[in-house]
Amino acid sequence: MNDETRISVVPAPGEPHRQWRTADPELGPGEAVLLIMASDSKVAVSKLIAGTEDLTKDEIISLGRLNFHCFLQGYEPMVVLFRSTTKIHPAIPNLIGDELNQV
Repeated sequence: MNDETRISVVPAPGEPHRQWRTADPELGPGEAVLLIMASDSKVAVSKLIAGTEDLTKDEIISLGRLNFHCFLQGYEPMVVLFRSTTKIHPAIPNLIGDELNQV
């Protein structure tokens, strides 16, 4: 199987995941938005970017799916999920800019 037919790009054991802060400026925003849309977490991510932390249980679950989609595509998690707090990766708001609102 060549790189063009792979569905997932999970790094090999010992290899680091791709970092959002160093994502390709042309492809990174689109990849981030696609992962957000695939995980049905647009509302939750928008709330985190806006600084609203009153997430529903379903929104928190969608953020777990988002992190799993990130893992499958070889990226580090987009969201930190702790029992007491949920935070968006600091690079994400600048990376996706207004693209999330356009979909």
